[in-house]
Amino acid sequence: MKSYLAVDAGTTAIKVLLADAQERPLFAAEAPVTVCHRESGAAETDMEVYWAALCRLTQQAAAKCPDAWKNLAGVCAAGQGDGLWPLDGAGRSCRPAILWQDTRAAICCPQEDDSWRFHSNAIQPGTRSAILSWLKTNKRQEYDRIALPLGCVGFLNYRLTGVSSTDASCCGDCFDILAGRHVPELYEKMNIGEMVDRLPPVYPCDASIGAVTAEAARQTGIPSGVPVYAGCLDATAAVLGRSALREGRVSVCVGTTLLVMFAQREAPCFPLPEGVYADRLPYAEPLYRLCFAPRSGASAIAEEKAVYAPQESYEALYRRINDIPMGCGGLTYLPFRGGERSPFFCPQAEAGYYGLRPEHTPWHRLRAVAESVLFAARHCMEVSGQSFAEAELTGGAARSSVFCQMAADVFGVPVLVKSGVYAGVDGCIALMRRAEGLAPLPKDDGAAKRYTPAPENRQPAEKAYEKYRLCIDEMLPVWRNKTAEGR
Repeated sequence: MKSYLAVDAGTTAIKVLLADAQERPLFAAEAPVTVCHRESGAAETDMEVYWAALCRLTQQAAAKCPDAWKNLAGVCAAGQGDGLWPLDGAGRSCRPAILWQDTRAAICCPQEDDSWRFHSNAIQPGTRSAILSWLKTNKRQEYDRIALPLGCVGFLNYRLTGVSSTDASCCGDCFDILAGRHVPELYEKMNIGEMVDRLPPVYPCDASIGAVTAEAARQTGIPSGVPVYAGCLDATAAVLGRSALREGRVSVCVGTTLLVMFAQREAPCFPLPEGVYADRLPYAEPLYRLCFAPRSGASAIAEEKAVYAPQESYEALYRRINDIPMGCGGLTYLPFRGGERSPFFCPQAEAGYYGLRPEHTPWHRLRAVAESVLFAARHCMEVSGQSFAEAELTGGAARSSVFCQMAADVFGVPVLVKSGVYAGVDGCIALMRRAEGLAPLPKDDGAAKRYTPAPENRQPAEKAYEKYRLCIDEMLPVWRNKTAEGR
């Protein structure tokens, strides 16, 4: 009779899943959220609007499934990583959240980043320490009001429970991955040492950090007293849920951003390859997850769709671009609207079409964008130095059979796609089951749909990918020169 509520707190949408004890969906819904780019390099969201969107979704779930709602046994959130979701001493948002996409703090990133000596992920523009350093330099009054420098999941958990918390996967930079602790020395080096004592305590992702308060119950409709679990990064939750990440398999999540993940038994060697994020996987062997997180993803497709096919559904879009051969008749797209951080770091990288000719239609452009996202994923696979026999595909784009077949053709290996609602919330349900001592439900690859590379598309895919890499090689010196000149 138990039910569980899971939240996937994404960059452009927030999703909820109400499921029973066997992880069967009872209610699923999502709501869009707005990312504001009010100045060059900015990516912010209104924290109160974000919270209100979650409240509307939970109230809908309560109204649709009243019986299951009465038997709610837990709430768990997974969400976007990095960024800063700051609260003041009264628990109020003291400014909009600064998201992982924000590049304004690039100037605050150390020229000689020795964070790897502390077994830490690299400091990048969208990470918490860089953002805090930028705020201290450029917006001191806002900086001084920060009492709780939280992440996205930590913010939602605080609103639900009044407890400051995080888990290891959400800590990002300035955190010793092997020891599982914050690194004060790195905060001191960033001239933000006073923030160390304000950082949230680190809990296991399946720890019960508190219970829904009366005020949160009033706003969300979730019964007061329901346990709230620490949760984790959305990519980590995806691995704990529907994914079956293991050595020899690469997991590619095409959500708002792109995630290319693989696992290994040995502790990662530091410094990590450029653009790699590492964390430890609870419950899973092998223990370490390594992840490339390019800024390009389904958002690149959405942005170009808004220009060239705003009235078309995504199903219709993919149906139309399927009529265009692989390689788009020589048209290449570079999907770097917000710069790039992985598998190469260049905040000044730019988006654009290469090889555009009069015969190229809007559908050629949209096909080129979809291909570019897959080329970016393959670029990460190659830089990883790993050999993969197969790939699994998750995220919104994986709903399209056309896109899945394109992925198999570009990657050159079979691609598995599992059924389900949302990968991240599946992981949250699994975490809550684990916390109650319940065995995980089996991850059945036999139930996955399998896409194999089409022989006729392999050579065109290789040629198009080589051109994509050549364009990047030609443009990198230009972009980096702009970085050096501060333009």
